[in-house]
Amino acid sequence: MLSTLLAVTYLWRYLERKREAASPVDQVVANHASVKHDQSTSLTPVVVSRSTISADGMATVPVQFQLANVGRVRTAPSFQEWLAQFPSDQQARISAFNKAHFGVYRVNSREQVAWMAANGYPMPEDIVAAERLTDRDLLKLANQGNDKAAFLLAERQNKNLVDFVAEGGDSWSYYDGMEGRSRINEGMTIDRLVKQSNSPYKGYLQASEANSGLYARQGQNVVDVRVISGLVWAEQLGDTRASQFVMDFVGGDPQRMIILETASVVSSNAVVDRAYMAHSGGQRPGAAGRGVPGSSAPVY
Repeated sequence: MLSTLLAVTYLWRYLERKREAASPVDQVVANHASVKHDQSTSLTPVVVSRSTISADGMATVPVQFQLANVGRVRTAPSFQEWLAQFPSDQQARISAFNKAHFGVYRVNSREQVAWMAANGYPMPEDIVAAERLTDRDLLKLANQGNDKAAFLLAERQNKNLVDFVAEGGDSWSYYDGMEGRSRINEGMTIDRLVKQSNSPYKGYLQASEANSGLYARQGQNVVDVRVISGLVWAEQLGDTRASQFVMDFVGGDPQRMIILETASVVSSNAVVDRAYMAHSGGQRPGAAGRGVPGSSAPVY
């Protein structure tokens, strides 16, 4: 009964957001007469890019998201039709990537594929192209502002760590010594670049890393929290397909439903804050050094 109620609650909120999608901020502030300004802040809701499709069914990838020789990508109205356009030796890798990212290539129109290409998602062509690129190649592109290269390098680094631990090592030794320090520095750089991105794909990145084995020793609840919050993050950044993906992951599991409800409440609070602040010209207290003064440790 609890899991059913939570599922209905989440879906209701999702449908409400869809109905308000044309003007979400106006809907939120309509009943609050004291909100008078219209000044954007750093918390203004993300506006994601869109792309058109050419007559041959291909979509152009923005220059800042291009890997070598991948300036245009295939589109299709469904994942199966999309997958069928690739050589058989590539289809297994593309399918594996889709599965590891909770169905990120599940689409219902060519326009959705073009939207993904316009917003920095690693496309099937990129999965193949990235195999010919070294870590240094990806890092160079990432430092030039290519979010996609940062995503792919982050996933490659995560796989290296997971493989190291699976072979009997531990994260402490992985980051020990000169080589370990280099890994730390590079990891911090990639983490910063990923966090700076506005692409909804970073939610799928978090979910995939969580399910890769990285948090296996911390228990399934920790894994579930990061998977669910990652998919909710992708939805909040504009990829509304993720609401279905997270429901697929949750299924009828009562514990996962509780985690989902928590994540959806936090997400809803953040949406309300951004909406009010975007219209009032306000700024959250923790921004730009305006946080609570003094030590972060409260006195009991």
